[in-house]
Amino acid sequence: MARREFDFVSKRYDTSEARATALAQALDHGPRPAIVYTTEVEHANEIYRDLLTRGHERVALVTGESSSPGSRREVIDGWSNDRFDLVVATSAFGLGIDKPDVRAVFHACVPESPSRYYQEIGRAGRDGHQALAACLWHRAPWVPNGTERRRDDVTAAFGLRDAEVLTVATGASRWRALIDALEPGDVRYSPHALAQLNLDAAPWATNHTGERNRSWNRSLIVLLQRAKALDVLDVGGENDSGTWLVRLNDLDLLDARKAHEKIAAYLEIREQERAQIRQELDAMVELLGRTSRRCMLETLFAAVEGAEESIEPCGHCYWCRRNEAPSGGGQAYQGGASVWLSTPATFEPRIAGRYVIEPDDPTYGHGLGELVRRLVGLGIEQFCLPEDLTERALRYLKESGVKLGLVLTHEHLTERDWRLARVPTALLFRASGDPPPRNERLWSRFETAFSAWPNLVVSVAAPGLTLFRRPIYQIVSTTQPLSERTLDHWCGKRS
Repeated sequence: MARREFDFVSKRYDTSEARATALAQALDHGPRPAIVYTTEVEHANEIYRDLLTRGHERVALVTGESSSPGSRREVIDGWSNDRFDLVVATSAFGLGIDKPDVRAVFHACVPESPSRYYQEIGRAGRDGHQALAACLWHRAPWVPNGTERRRDDVTAAFGLRDAEVLTVATGASRWRALIDALEPGDVRYSPHALAQLNLDAAPWATNHTGERNRSWNRSLIVLLQRAKALDVLDVGGENDSGTWLVRLNDLDLLDARKAHEKIAAYLEIREQERAQIRQELDAMVELLGRTSRRCMLETLFAAVEGAEESIEPCGHCYWCRRNEAPSGGGQAYQGGASVWLSTPATFEPRIAGRYVIEPDDPTYGHGLGELVRRLVGLGIEQFCLPEDLTERALRYLKESGVKLGLVLTHEHLTERDWRLARVPTALLFRASGDPPPRNERLWSRFETAFSAWPNLVVSVAAPGLTLFRRPIYQIVSTTQPLSERTLDHWCGKRS
């Protein structure tokens, strides 16, 4: 099932310096907890050092080489227990960690495949609320007839994957080193050939030692297993003892004279994998470069899951915004209470106070768009309305130029106990159909949120609607009800 919690953002930068500036701003203002993924260890270190320099304290670093502060286990524990709210990582950090409230995943790189990208953004929004998936990537401009290889996030992504694919020469020399290192007794026949391969074996000309050398040998053995030349039977448990027990299905691999030719034949799969890597990377560049011909979530889901049936557009990616596609089931973001309950100084409504507006169209049919436009012109930034109006209201808000455009349903307040932001707010009551206790509970939640708040609160209610057995304006306003057209006059001046 496709995950629909993500707001997708992608931005390309011509230089790494421009991207670094934009990333710093995004991390300063983006929602937390958050994860920042990048491809290269040194880049992760740079991001981490910059965050510390600029005063971030609840931040940690996890790479294939080191973790800071403390061990990887300490970082994972700190992340799970909310001691850190931002982690910079190069690897699959977050895999298997049950932290449902991650609010954002930033990529300061080009993920080398749609699968990796979908997996990593999937670590956000697991609580069902909205999450941000932002990719800030660097691709150097094309230089005609340039003599230097262009170095950017795209070449780094391809180099990372391509380095994992063995050439014939490298594979043959490494296999020769593995069989040359076999000691008497390392090979048994019972009835198949069982060999205990030493992962520390290395070709005489290699510069790779230690864990890097072992990683190359593991890659070769795994590739030969995919080619069905051998089967891996034991890797020494979780600690990986440094020797792997394999069953050889092709005994010619033990013959030094025939091994090179055999390895060459088995590594033909290498070129197929290289072509697949390029295809997957091209797909990521198309997605991030905003040239996809359909919804970003649709494209990702099809690439990862192999889905044959099309899913609904997500409503939250560049393609959906450009084509005005409705949301296929977006979620709402619940921010931290200290911010959620504050009053931003930048929101200056045309008037202040509490009012009841009688709409021109009490059923909110054809008149909803004009009503939303007038309320936005008055300074309204938050709407609470019946659930069946949300899709249309969101569409009108998108066209209105509103700053925030927060939308909550009646059910969010009465059934789910969600918070209201303290910004100029309009509450739209149904013309009829809701039982009095429901409206009374709705207003009680509203009154609790705004009881000591002097700013603008507007209730939109059909003529004759009552609350607690009294005309609604006697409960929620200090004036007589006003007509919707009164807003045209107020929108033209500032109090």
